[in-house]
Amino acid sequence: MLLRFENEIGKMEIGGGSHPIWNMTSISGLGYPNKEFNTARYGRTAGQRTLSSSYLARTITVAGDIKRDIGEFEIAKAIRTLDCPGTLYIYGRMKKKKIAGYCSAFECGEKEGSHTPFTMQFVCDDPFFEDIKETTVDVFRREDMIKGTFSFPMVFTNRYTEADIMISGDCESLPIFRIYNTPKSIATLASTQGIEIRNETTGQFIGLDCETVSGEVITIDIASREITSNVRGDIIENMTDDTFLDRFWLQKGVNHISVTNYNTAEEINVVCAYSNRYLEAIS
Repeated sequence: MLLRFENEIGKMEIGGGSHPIWNMTSISGLGYPNKEFNTARYGRTAGQRTLSSSYLARTITVAGDIKRDIGEFEIAKAIRTLDCPGTLYIYGRMKKKKIAGYCSAFECGEKEGSHTPFTMQFVCDDPFFEDIKETTVDVFRREDMIKGTFSFPMVFTNRYTEADIMISGDCESLPIFRIYNTPKSIATLASTQGIEIRNETTGQFIGLDCETVSGEVITIDIASREITSNVRGDIIENMTDDTFLDRFWLQKGVNHISVTNYNTAEEINVVCAYSNRYLEAIS
């Protein structure tokens, strides 16, 4: 197994016996996360009733040896990197996963021969591991059908307004939707405005009551509860009154996503980006 912690300051790797510097001897905290249960007991009733449960933050503890005398410079370099929050990448035998976190403790022991023992601990507020690379799916797009030679009759363009998204992780996924305003425009008079993204499988939806401008990219980040534009900045005030970002997710299995563009004078593309989330990173 290989670990890599990375942030804007730098990165450090912790490997097995073949790693030239940081040699991991044990790791814990990669399995099932701890849960907290809210329970109630009632008079003259045996046992209890579980009202709700939630996953707690994850703590990952790594112990190992610094294999050779690397001097104070390498240890100081590691401390500077570990001082800022970052992403912990985990490369197992079969799978690659990542998790956001910060180092809460790092200590080097007394030198023992050619090795110096160390321990470090990472706290992950979100206990779920994710795919290292996000998956993207075009949900709303227009495809030009004229390619090279053609003959009539023919369809000049195809418009796709929906797509199926498969979640193969252990729990629901919190996606990011990116809405791109394309240079093309349509000569029409629009009586309504806005864009609606709907999960037809769960009945959840996101509504925006606004138009887009040329070259604009609107990002709807469900996990961060943010709606931003590369042109106008924070535009969460353009969210419709019946939209709640904390009530939208992609459930395990197939999710049928549809997009309705009420800005009929505009040409847009909508892409859904997501990562599967997992309860463990053992394998």
